[in-house]
Amino acid sequence: MNYHFRRGALALCATTAMGLGLVACGSDEGGGGAANAGLTKDPVKLWVIGDETSQTGLSYSGIPAAIKAAAERVNKEGGIEGHPVEIKTCDLQNLPDQASRCARDALNDKASAALVQASFGTAKIPPVFEQGKTAYLPAFAFDPADLHSDVAFPMAAGVLTQIAGSYIAGLNCQNPVLISVQTPQLDYVKELSAMGFAAAGKPPAKIVAAPLGATDWAPTAAQAVSSKPDCIVPYLSETLMTAFYPALQQTGWKNDSNKLAGYQGGVYTQKILEKFPDLLEGMVAVDMSYPFNDPKWNKFNETMDPINKEKLTNFTSSFTKGSYLNFLAFVDVARRVAKSGQPVNNESVLAMFNKTSDVQTDGLLAPVDTSTPWSVEDFPRMFNRSLVFETFKDGKLTALENGKFNDLSDKIAQASAQ
Repeated sequence: MNYHFRRGALALCATTAMGLGLVACGSDEGGGGAANAGLTKDPVKLWVIGDETSQTGLSYSGIPAAIKAAAERVNKEGGIEGHPVEIKTCDLQNLPDQASRCARDALNDKASAALVQASFGTAKIPPVFEQGKTAYLPAFAFDPADLHSDVAFPMAAGVLTQIAGSYIAGLNCQNPVLISVQTPQLDYVKELSAMGFAAAGKPPAKIVAAPLGATDWAPTAAQAVSSKPDCIVPYLSETLMTAFYPALQQTGWKNDSNKLAGYQGGVYTQKILEKFPDLLEGMVAVDMSYPFNDPKWNKFNETMDPINKEKLTNFTSSFTKGSYLNFLAFVDVARRVAKSGQPVNNESVLAMFNKTSDVQTDGLLAPVDTSTPWSVEDFPRMFNRSLVFETFKDGKLTALENGKFNDLSDKIAQASAQ
């Protein structure tokens, strides 16, 4: 089977419906600006493009606030070699045409780069940034367009975590069932999942897909457990986990030998761990970085503490993690530009990404080589192919193998060639 994916496919997580509402673009979120002492050079503009609001329940309001807080900390510590980081945002609102408008507004504002959340219509973003010679860093990199654009630099591709979620399920389960949603992207999800199971030497799992917009998850849960699986592999958002997990518990499926498995953002967030600890007990998952409770995330957690108290949506989601890791990568690359004596702008940042073989993210990822596209045809922009394995045991989230990064390059390349 050849896994040559449709480049125009839209991100699964954002296609359940179209949001309604007014378009809001270019709001200046500050980030500390020149108000911090010692920031005497021109600001470096970074745009954050994502669903801040949406009537579909798919908004990620915590992401702009998280990046603003991170920028404020950078500015308090001296900025980027004296340049304040200036954050501007554009709310996609789950509107398909808004993505290209946001991208054009970022170019018109002379943004040095953009952080982009996967959403409805974001496949329209790459051509705009390609024309404008501006790097963008997708937070979850699920759309094939994000894996092929010459100006895309995802630090942690969502495609990787979804493949790897099935890979770890294949390693730990004999009769897994994958849970998804009936969207136009379901075939794409099936291909990614099949690749992960193939990498583990296993056949594809049975897939149970809930109806789009389902409010009663009992039929989905009943169908999932009907084949007596030893593992349930959820490919769901936090909102959908909150709906599905009570229905799964009602079936009585969970016992000492059964467990959840998959990728971090599809199996749990911190909120999910707190609500369903018994169901999550014994789960195994792959994660783009260390668990949020690991000491390596202390700086992030300290910076975000005021935001976390406000209980913003999906604060510990894969999107928030991916956005923050992308922000750190941008700061590292922009700092290299500034140290070289060049002006920090879109062209110099793009050029630096294209020649840096060890992009740093405060140790939260293994160093990422963005200088050379991957030779695997389907995923040339999957620069980072290393993940951490983790479990939830005795009420504690723990990285396995002492937090070792597992490089899945060979496994994915072999499965992609099948």
